Amino acid sequence: MIQTYKLNIVCPICNKPDGCLIAQDGSACICSRIEKDSVKRVGKGPFRGGWLHILADDFKPMKYETPPKPDIDWNALTVKYAYAILEKNNLLALGEYAHELGLSPWIVSRFNVGYLDGWITIPMYDRPGHIVGIQKRQKGFKRYMEHSGIGVFVPLDFFDYKSKTVAIVEGWSDAVAAKMYGMNVLGKPNFACGNEELVPFIAAIKPERALIFADDDRGNVNGNVGYGGAKETMFHLHSECKIRTKVQRLPRKDLRQCLNDGLTLKEIINAKEDNKS
Repeated sequence: MIQTYKLNIVCPICNKPDGCLIAQDGSACICSRIEKDSVKRVGKGPFRGGWLHILADDFKPMKYETPPKPDIDWNALTVKYAYAILEKNNLLALGEYAHELGLSPWIVSRFNVGYLDGWITIPMYDRPGHIVGIQKRQKGFKRYMEHSGIGVFVPLDFFDYKSKTVAIVEGWSDAVAAKMYGMNVLGKPNFACGNEELVPFIAAIKPERALIFADDDRGNVNGNVGYGGAKETMFHLHSECKIRTKVQRLPRKDLRQCLNDGLTLKEIINAKEDNKS
């Protein structure tokens, strides 16, 4: 299957331009957002995670074999792009993008961001110090660089932050928002993946608890996928890291929206508690 954005089309199920796959003959697609009327859940990667929808009566399933990945030095690319962002015009582009999101450019820079041909680049890590891929962002769009692996978004000062609580969020912009709220944070790439990659970071700092923020997707046509993903993270971390875990459903769409709307951390934490273990 092919990523929809490479074909410059929208997903036939969710009508979004990225995050989904479609068969070359158009007979089926994997939607990363909508479960309703799907055949089954498939994959967990940043591109393949989602639900299989059959679009044609003559659909014939084919076994997919992942092609071997080239040997890419993601650390070197991250450094290269980080140097590029130091150029005046690129710094201005970063500031404008942060302003559009309602985020602090200073906090944004703590995620080792870079610049490439109009895109802001953010590295993803699968264990301390090991970059496995890069996400690219610009106005209204986010992409993963080809051959990127699954990783999490980690601030540069993650290991220096002394706190009994680590925040877990969905997405890079929410991770920046969490830092602006004064929390130590790890950001999953999406609701469906990243749980395994969280474990070595949490083990390294040994917090007493993990606070997992779930997007408020109640009533959303896509279902409660964010909340469901947060609960999976809760159970996984409780089992693997042996720490207390709690899911906090946000009173807004996501943590960045809470920040933009002026909600205090206390107001967010005092919202109705959903689950803990």
